[in-house]
Amino acid sequence: SYPPTQMLAMALCLHLSERHGLAPCIKWPNDVLLDGRKIAGILVETEGPCFLAGLGMNLSQMEFPDGLRRPAVSLSAALAETGRDEVLSPETELTSILDRIRSQLENPADIREISQYLNILGREVSVAIGDPSRNDILTGVVDGLQDDGALVLRTADG
Repeated sequence: SYPPTQMLAMALCLHLSERHGLAPCIKWPNDVLLDGRKIAGILVETEGPCFLAGLGMNLSQMEFPDGLRRPAVSLSAALAETGRDEVLSPETELTSILDRIRSQLENPADIREISQYLNILGREVSVAIGDPSRNDILTGVVDGLQDDGALVLRTADG
């Protein structure tokens, strides 16, 4: 099975699309974006067969400071941009997200389904591989994810 990071990202994408009608994508490996802006981040630590996960989602903040590494958006702001002025309840959102996570644990999405949510699917990227001090870079087009959650790149030499 694939890593919990991808499972959580998929659960959050399904929550945002099915509950709120939004079009989220996954910035591999652990962020969820709306229109290129970060709405959520996921951190996971594994310990044997168990994992500890933290999922942070911007819920109601309407403005974010300039100079963030990646522009951010909240769920409230994203909904307001679509003309919906909804009052969001943290408890309701959390309950819905937890239900989605439970569903993913019981019936995991296929890794190819998760791949369809990648914001870089079909795009050329450069990836640092191996020892960071050697500065080895691999360039290719993102074809999806392997079963273990690693990126699949189609390089110039195949």
